[in-house]
Amino acid sequence: MTSPLRVYLVRHAACSTRGFIGITDPPLSEEGLRQREALARFFAPLRLETVYTSPLARAQATAEVLGTPEEVEALREIDFGQWEGKLHEEIPREALEAWYQNPHTTSPPGGETLVRLAQRVLPAFKEIVSRHGPGGRIALVSHGGPLRVIICSVLGLHLAYLWHFDLDRASVSAVDVYPTGYTSLAFLNHTFHLEEPAR
Repeated sequence: MTSPLRVYLVRHAACSTRGFIGITDPPLSEEGLRQREALARFFAPLRLETVYTSPLARAQATAEVLGTPEEVEALREIDFGQWEGKLHEEIPREALEAWYQNPHTTSPPGGETLVRLAQRVLPAFKEIVSRHGPGGRIALVSHGGPLRVIICSVLGLHLAYLWHFDLDRASVSAVDVYPTGYTSLAFLNHTFHLEEPAR
């Protein structure tokens, strides 16, 4: 059986700002810099063909330790509109609960909908995959929103299930893409590389 193309989905490392940071662009925190080095060690033996990244600085700073990244505009995070830069506790509880319970039918005021997000992310993912053949290894460094959209698509899940799985900062998930176009989720939210080694 022909080996699939493996696409590693990497969420950017931790950054210096809490809350809703969609198009807001803070740098990595000290913790994020440590996570980035852990990612570099994880990927060192894997010999990636290409690294693709969101244009936002926190993703680029994560991606640059994996190789020479190619920027893909469509991989940027969702725009949270009027929620940008705000902490969760600063958002009206009813609005926040509505968004988490029905993310496919609601959106932050003035923000991007999940449908719009999927409309830009999924064609970009398909185009990236088309550039690479069986047996290859590539990485996409992006954000919680775009990566969850890709994973939902691979699993055949409706966007309503966007929040039904964890995707930690500096986590690695992987999707296998076969020559037939069939895709499968190889693993999800791997974070063992972030654990402190035993002394």
